[in-house]
Amino acid sequence: MNFNGKETKKIFQTYLKMMEKGDFPKILFMIENYARIINGLFAQYKPHDDRHDETERKDALFSSFYILKNVMIMLHPFVPETMEKLRSTLNLPDSVYSINEFGKEVIGGHKINSQDSYFPSVSG
Repeated sequence: MNFNGKETKKIFQTYLKMMEKGDFPKILFMIENYARIINGLFAQYKPHDDRHDETERKDALFSSFYILKNVMIMLHPFVPETMEKLRSTLNLPDSVYSINEFGKEVIGGHKINSQDSYFPSVSG
């Protein structure tokens, strides 16, 4: 069930082509759709709910972190400060933003840090 690298490679190739053209609205739309896969994995396999199959839950969670790491890399040029907070929370090295890191898996057993505040509150 893991989200495979073939789809991710295609997304990344499209991302690079669009970055060369500076087609930022399409890039952000593509990143948003890629990130929505995580919602689908949580809705279908419910990794947060121990009443569901453990193997499927683990695979969904692993795939979600894989996609999240890739989304973080793609969004870094647009929102670097927020992605730096996410990188810190995910306990990933500074080198994660390297183009060579895209599509690499997060190693099993990886420890993450406490969640940070990613967006400041807005008073109305």
